[in-house]
Amino acid sequence: MDTFSRAAMLIHAIGPYGLEALKYILCLRGVFRTWRTREAARGPARPGEDLAGLGARSRLDETAQRVLREMLEAAKPYLRA
Repeated sequence: MDTFSRAAMLIHAIGPYGLEALKYILCLRGVFRTWRTREAARGPARPGEDLAGLGARSRLDETAQRVLREMLEAAKPYLRA
């Protein structure tokens, strides 16, 4: 149960930031060299583009990076190499 709760914590944190957060975690683990995604210039969201308010157009700022690093450190003993 403890392992599941640690994984759920990371999965929940990835939601608001989308692919950038997932790539950032994989970059911290050494899978990728960079975590930036190739997306079109971010402008205002068009109607229906961000369904369910998941924040698909949000940026992974320094605070989000710090939080993801801290969560990954907490979950590190439960992750396989």
